[in-house]
Formats: sequence, structure tokens, C-alpha cells
Amino acid sequence: MAQSRPASTPATESGRGLSLSSLLGAASLVMAFFVLSRLTGIVRDMVIVAEFDLSANLDAYQAAFRIPDMIFEVVAGGALGSAFIPTFTRHLHREGAGAAWDLFSQALNAITLVLTLLAVGGILGAPWLIRTFLAPGFPPEQQMLVANIMRWLLLGTVVYGASGLCMGALNTMQHFALPALAPAMRNLAMIGSALWLTAVWDIYALAAGAVIGSLLHLLVQMPGLLRYGVRFRLALNWRHAGLRHVVLLMLPRMLGLMFIHINLIVNTNLASRLPDGSVSALEYGFRLMMLPVALFAQALAIVAFPTFAAQAEVRDFENLRRTIRRMVRLVFFLAMPCAMAMYLLRTPLIEVLYERGSFTAESTRLVAYALQFFVPGLIAYAVVEIMVRAYYALHDTRTPVLAGVLIVLLNIALSVWWVNHFGVAGLALANSVATTVEMGLLIWWLRRRVPTLSRRSLLNDAWHSFVATLGMGITLKYFLDWVGLWTWLPPGLGGSLIVLVTGAGVALSSYLVLNQAFGNLDWLVRWRRA
Repeated sequence: MAQSRPASTPATESGRGLSLSSLLGAASLVMAFFVLSRLTGIVRDMVIVAEFDLSANLDAYQAAFRIPDMIFEVVAGGALGSAFIPTFTRHLHREGAGAAWDLFSQALNAITLVLTLLAVGGILGAPWLIRTFLAPGFPPEQQMLVANIMRWLLLGTVVYGASGLCMGALNTMQHFALPALAPAMRNLAMIGSALWLTAVWDIYALAAGAVIGSLLHLLVQMPGLLRYGVRFRLALNWRHAGLRHVVLLMLPRMLGLMFIHINLIVNTNLASRLPDGSVSALEYGFRLMMLPVALFAQALAIVAFPTFAAQAEVRDFENLRRTIRRMVRLVFFLAMPCAMAMYLLRTPLIEVLYERGSFTAESTRLVAYALQFFVPGLIAYAVVEIMVRAYYALHDTRTPVLAGVLIVLLNIALSVWWVNHFGVAGLALANSVATTVEMGLLIWWLRRRVPTLSRRSLLNDAWHSFVATLGMGITLKYFLDWVGLWTWLPPGLGGSLIVLVTGAGVALSSYLVLNQAFGNLDWLVRWRRA
């Protein structure tokens, strides 16, 4: 007999909108671990590029991730999480913990089996996949290097998939710390491998670190699952109602993610035809752009998703509308100044982070060139993180997929068109344009599911943040022009660090002053009191 679910279980959290204190209380914890994850990620990248620069070997390593990442994301990452969390929440709410953990067991066994079969297929077909689809522009010896690295990475994909499901279960229980800590553990394993194994295994050391990191990613979450009474059974029933519901919800999302990764493969294909280092420059420019998205937008989305799901479950659309608007407004408030500051400070940022060891000033120029065209898409990436979770909470995975497929086709068309004119910058610009269109479509179409959500109010929120951001950008630009006249700045890293730190301080202070002057902070005060 199904156990009754206690009223205090986190997933029953009501239809009331998130208060600012509860949101920031949970989000600040997640953000703290996200900061740790991103800091370790930055250190990982610093160690790797100092050792390998933007070389052909590093291009091979970056390209080798494309197929394993696609398998993970399509089968076990975003697709499974977006389908599993609402279904797991429903089982907790209606049938109790026993039924929910049974669903967890069924999903874990299914995902492990599917990933194992796909990994075996990828290992056997690696050379053909690289030669035919992924990197036809690489010379044969570099293609074989990509294939060998990819085989290592596919081994870690099976473990990483199981870990992704554990993250979904813990997030549903409103436990965010260990899932947020897990990526940092993976990064630490990769840092250790890059520092201590590279001398012996060269570029293969990075692949070994990724496999070890996937195992640590899973193990660090075990204490959390035990705390919430995880009950695992080695059983798999494809007719299980909850598992079938998860699969049905996953299918549209899987299609959308597959198109996204096809787009990444096309970008790698195109970049493989450009000079050595282009694949890596594109990757590191994208990672830098995604830093603020990961630090606050993904953290806020993770925290808000269980509340979205609970509000949608009890059909409290008024509070769902209020929560969505608050999340999007907060993301606009944070993302716009980050995009402006990153655009203006991109060169000293890259110099401080990467320009050491084998990484040269020419490498900085190439990454900065890609980054400046990625940055306009930062705002859209941040908002999309919130919007797609609103759809998932409503058990609508088809609409985000439709938007995603259209946007990927647009992205591929623009990439093919612009790469011959702008190189890696053309690929980055195509990504930014397509993601901005995706943001607009998701906001426009959500009105059909949440009729009280006003697009005008969201545009008004965006306008308020834009005005303050524009003023901040003008202030920062004049400051940087003035700094350019300073002759006493030390050369190299020291001068870049001074420019970066002082520029960031000017940006932050001017943004807060302008928001206060325009009255843009009043809504934060009202929200805190709600």
C-alpha cells in the first residue's frame, strides 16, 4: 500500500510564490557551490591551456567530447531531468515515498542499460564518426587521436548518466548542496590528472581525469540520497506507469537536445576546417560567456524548478505567473550588466585567466575575438534557463523542443553562411542570434499556458535593466579609455589584473547607483517583504 506523504515533504511546497528570502536563501547556497564549481573549472582550463595552448592536440580533446556529451544530454542529462523531476514530484505528492523511490530505481536501471549500449556502439564506431561527421577537416592522425580520446570519455558517460538522475532526485527533495558540489569534484579530478599525469600520458591524461571525475560526481551525492531514504531495487519494467510517463515526456526534449548537439557537431565540423586552435578558441569563448549564466541563472532555475512544478501540480497559475516573472526579472537584472562588463573587459579577463605557459597573446586575441560575439547571447541563455523549466513544470516538453529545433536550423544556416566571412566569430555570432530568437519564442508562446503572464510587463522589466546597463557601459568605457592613458601600469599579468579588478568595481558601483537613481531596486524591497 502506498504510504501517505508527509505534509512537510519539500516537494509539496505550495502554490505561494517564492519569497525573496526563501529564494535567495536556497539560491545563495547553490550559487556558492556553483562558484566553487566554476572556480575549479577555471583552474582546470588554466592548467590545460598552459600545458597545451590552442594546439591541434587540444582541438582533438575538445572535439572528442561532442559525441559523449550528446549521448549524455540527449538520454540522461537535460532530457531525463526535465521529465523525471515533475514525475518524481507527482509520485511523492500522490503516492508517497515508496512509489517515488521505485520510479527512481526503474529510471536508474533503464538509463544505465541504454547508456551502456550506446557507449559500446560509440566505442566501436568512433573512427567512422570522426571521419564522416565530426571533424573531417582534421588530418588522419588527428582524427584517430579524437577517436581514441572519445572512447575513454564514453566510459565515463555511463556513470555520469546515473549521477545526473541522482541530481534530479535530490533537487526534487529541495536538497541542492551536494548536486551543486558534484561538478567541482569532477573538475578537481581533471585538474589532478592535468598536473600529474600529463607528463606520462600527454593529452590522454585529460580523458582519464574526466572518467575519474564522473565517478566522483556520483559518489559525492550518495550521502544525500541516503539521508532522504533512497530505496534502490535492481529491477526494470518497461511497462511501469511512471517510467513510461518519464519516457513520453523525454521524447520531445530528446529530439530538441539532439538537434542542439547536431548544431555543436556542425560547428566542430566547420571549425575543424579553420586554422589550428579554432575549435579550442570557440570552446573557451563559449565557456567564458557561460560563466555568469552558470553562476546565477542556472542556480536560480534549479531552485525555482521544484516550486514551478508544485505550483503547476495544484494548478495555482496566478502564483506560477508571479514566480516566473520574478525569476525572469531577476535574471534580466543580473545578466545585462554581466554581458556589458564581459564585452568591455574581455581582453584583460582572458589575459588574467589564461595567458601563461604555452598560451600566448595571439591565443588571447583569438579567444577574445570569439567571446565578443558570444556575449550578446548571454542574456538570452540566462532567460531561456528559466523559461524552459516553466514549460517542463507544466509537463510541456514539446513547445521548448519546437522552439529548439527551429533555432538550431537557424543557427546551422547562419553558421554555414558566416563562417567563411568571420571564422570562429561567425559561429559565435550565429549562436547568439539564434538563442535570442529562442528566448523571444519561449516568452511569446508561454502566454498560451499561463494566460495571465504579461509579455508587456516582461519587456518593461527588461527595459529598466537595459537603461541602467547602458549607463554602466558608457561609464566603464570612459574609465577604460582613461586607464589606457596610465603609463605606470606594470606590463603583463599585473597590469591586466589591475584593469580587470578596477573595471569590475566601476561597473558594479555605477550599475547599483544608476538602479537606485532610477528606482529599479524598489521591486526587490517589495519582493523581500512579500
